[in-house]
Amino acid sequence: MTNPLLREIALLLPPLRRLVASRDAALAELAALRGAPQAATTVDAPTLTAIRAEYTVMPRFGYHQPLDYDPDSLPPHFDRVVQVPGETLPLPAPADRFGYPADDAEYLRMGALDADIMRRQIELHLGRRDGVALLDFGCSSGRVLRHFEAERQQRGWRLHGIDVQARPIEWLRLHFPVEYVVSTGTVLPKLPFEDNSLDVIYGVSVFTHIKYLWDMWLLELRRVLKPGGLLIQTIHT
Repeated sequence: MTNPLLREIALLLPPLRRLVASRDAALAELAALRGAPQAATTVDAPTLTAIRAEYTVMPRFGYHQPLDYDPDSLPPHFDRVVQVPGETLPLPAPADRFGYPADDAEYLRMGALDADIMRRQIELHLGRRDGVALLDFGCSSGRVLRHFEAERQQRGWRLHGIDVQARPIEWLRLHFPVEYVVSTGTVLPKLPFEDNSLDVIYGVSVFTHIKYLWDMWLLELRRVLKPGGLLIQTIHT
């Protein structure tokens, strides 16, 4: 980027700052593998133009939020995972918690609280079942989904997650057991599941951010939910 002031202003946006940091780290790793000098930390004009045109909550071409806007397909760079004593699954580094607390205990507490809300509703409406097929609609990097690990291991629950952002899905694929089936979704109302295939679908404040096609999203969620299944969606009003 030729204008230093414009770069500083742009980097005030946390999503863009993370994007640039991830890109620079990936380029540095690539340079190290090739034995080349580390590239300078810059954002060139074509990249900034692409970001201005395309980095929105609803990308203009209607698909998911991509991992980055670099012309090359570089693997994403993630900070080292956090291991908490007593926790089976690793925690993402604070940079990959997408706005949720950097404090490990608070991050876990908030996720467990939301999972308990869902668990109580599941038991109230469906009873205590084995083999439940559950979808976290808007799963991010597993903040809530991780707290159903006991049900997965002890009661054979099949856990699924989907998110419009590709980065947290990639993190989950790298760091969670392969039994967690996760997918990058789309802003268009289409889910990669067969009709009547899920027992439970929950989403934490996802519909707060669905400005368009929310009625079609409700119909799509109904399509993949089994007859008698349970849909739980929270919103900020």
